[in-house]
Amino acid sequence: MRLARLCLFSALSLSFPVMPCAAHTPPPAADPLRPGFTAPLPADVAALDPSILLGDRLVAVARHLGVESRAFSLRQNDAATEMAKLPSGALALSSPRVMADVNSCEILVAVLETQPERILVEQTGATAAAEILQDPMRLMPLMTAEGGLIAVNHVKIEIADYTLGDELFIYQIGQMLNRGARAEALLQAREATLARVETLLPLPARPRTLVLSAGPDGTLRQELRASPISRDLLDRLGLENAARPSANGGTEDGAARAAINGAELAALAPEMIVLTGEPVAARRALDAALSAVPAAAAVPAVATGRIAELPGWNGYDIIAYPALLERWASTLRRMAPVPPHLP
Repeated sequence: MRLARLCLFSALSLSFPVMPCAAHTPPPAADPLRPGFTAPLPADVAALDPSILLGDRLVAVARHLGVESRAFSLRQNDAATEMAKLPSGALALSSPRVMADVNSCEILVAVLETQPERILVEQTGATAAAEILQDPMRLMPLMTAEGGLIAVNHVKIEIADYTLGDELFIYQIGQMLNRGARAEALLQAREATLARVETLLPLPARPRTLVLSAGPDGTLRQELRASPISRDLLDRLGLENAARPSANGGTEDGAARAAINGAELAALAPEMIVLTGEPVAARRALDAALSAVPAAAAVPAVATGRIAELPGWNGYDIIAYPALLERWASTLRRMAPVPPHLP
């Protein structure tokens, strides 16, 4: 069926040039360092919404609202892989970068396959080069061409504007998906959780904190200072990221992570360590790094046992974020060293 539709598409006369189409390729295996969305699929999703959703935050919010679309595209292939495993029948498309630069007619083929009434596109306001490459708005010229397949099929295109901020973005999606009441409830719960977080701040001290995880190959990696974890969790809690500065502005490895060995760990001398991702793998990688460099055992966080295991954060599930922030604040508040009282 898909091959037939691809052939049909190639025979259509479009008003804009397209690159040769390739059959939809499933996303690669998940990277355990980049956890997918934390919310379970709502139990009240009875049928797929007649829409295509393009954008990580957009898809995450829709799921919290109880909406599963007929097709979706995410920046991170690991998240797409997780979503594709859900028994919903939704079509997991390639990332915006792949659709824009490699297979420019995949989104058009998806319209033929899923027959949506509308396409919702997340406007990210991206400024970093890596984020711009994955911006769903790059697909707009393909989708809005006059006389093109999407226009001919009368598919409505709507923009969900994340530049408005988290709250207005959530409210806007609620209105678009006819889930206004549920969006209001989620916003109220979100506000209440953030208020609880405020009661946990400031932490007793500002210990230098290093966030570590294990790569697929078992390599120990640190969250650099421009990562979502550093920006949205450590900075928000008033903690100093002990990681070394990134030579390229924090975009290393596409996720602001970099490998770290025992010698560098000893040199950074963090006062607290947080392990994210798969905790067993992260602990194993940390133990290996410590064993390779005996001096690393003197690292303050290691010597005092101030090592916590907490969920990671990829910057996209903005409704789950307040609960995650609360968990980090609560755990690190208990673990943070108490500063000595001055006379």
